[in-house]
Amino acid sequence: MTNISTIEDVLENILGLVLGAAPGQYTLATAGGGGGESGAGKSQIGDSLRPATVKGSVPWLIAQTSTLTHAGGWTPEYNKDAVTFYTWQQTGVAKRITRVTVWVGVTNRDNAQGQEHNSTNPADSVNGSENPVIALGDAWELIQKEIPLVAGKGTSFDPDTLEAVRQVLGTLNVHATDISGQLEEDIHRVNTKDADFKGSAEAAWYHRVLDANRYLSDINDQLPQWDKALSAASKAAADFVVALKTASDNWSVIEPRGTWQHPYRVIAAMFNEGRLSDIVDGDASGDSRAWDIGHQYSDQHGGLSDPSDTLYYDDDSSGKKIPVVTFTLPAWLGGGAINPFSIEDWNGVDRKLRAMWVDNLINTFAPVLTAAANLVKAFEDARNPLSITDPPPLPPSPMPNMPNM
Repeated sequence: MTNISTIEDVLENILGLVLGAAPGQYTLATAGGGGGESGAGKSQIGDSLRPATVKGSVPWLIAQTSTLTHAGGWTPEYNKDAVTFYTWQQTGVAKRITRVTVWVGVTNRDNAQGQEHNSTNPADSVNGSENPVIALGDAWELIQKEIPLVAGKGTSFDPDTLEAVRQVLGTLNVHATDISGQLEEDIHRVNTKDADFKGSAEAAWYHRVLDANRYLSDINDQLPQWDKALSAASKAAADFVVALKTASDNWSVIEPRGTWQHPYRVIAAMFNEGRLSDIVDGDASGDSRAWDIGHQYSDQHGGLSDPSDTLYYDDDSSGKKIPVVTFTLPAWLGGGAINPFSIEDWNGVDRKLRAMWVDNLINTFAPVLTAAANLVKAFEDARNPLSITDPPPLPPSPMPNMPNM
């Protein structure tokens, strides 16, 4: 039974696209590696790449906080694939600095590996393959690019191929029917009642023609079941390709467009489009550009004697703790303001991001699972009708000078 329970299994077991495989593996379009279930029924997909695993897996965002004392001007060092939020309180000539660095995928403090700034393109990240977020995104981004190379007109999974087979069989039937008619005319000219017919060369020829004609005429009898099965399979294949390409296109237009196939791009957009309440860095639009810059500075805090205490919260009139400095998430992430100096708040953002990425993927490709199920059923239903059965045997030869039996 072909496993088509998830979109990644559909791509592997129907199209031979293995999530996480090397680019161009779709050229191995043979049984078990480009159509049909690969690896003798065992999936080659790593669990870490599956959406079901991502939702409850290790975090994408890793927030760490630290404090230090410094005299004079200070800017945090560049941290690879991360954004640092920082502020300070002046104590005499010294500054008591609090910072929270939010890493993407893996921590790289004091290990920029030659990288000088963040990029919205994960391919620009040094040693990106060691970052689980980039590895995940690279796998899904690649497989999305390869879908049109294996499904559709002129590919290894071209519904027109089935339609062409159906048309060929129809043409073959017309030709066979024409020949059968000619043979029947020849047969009807033979006088099987002649006393010399039995055992004659003409009788041998007569029976060979009868035997050949029963196969030719039987094509017309079996064609309706072949045509019906091929028509259903052809339509199911075409519907599957349309559903797959539509889902892939829809995935690309979810806001922010062109990012959801790669979570690294989504995270970069989140940081760039978020807004710090007390923005010092950023641009005229108010967007923080936190990812591009790599850090965000706020000169406000809760007026606390110890800036590490309660992570910059003040009491409102009801006594509830509220953040003095906030980072407002983009509207496509639901908006809402978090405290950028709170590890707990960043953990919440991480869970929300992973859940949204998984839900977007699963919901967008849900119609493909339905189309895949219809496709598999159509092929299974066609298995018996497309088989060739022998026509009934010839009736006994007529006896000389006796009516045909």
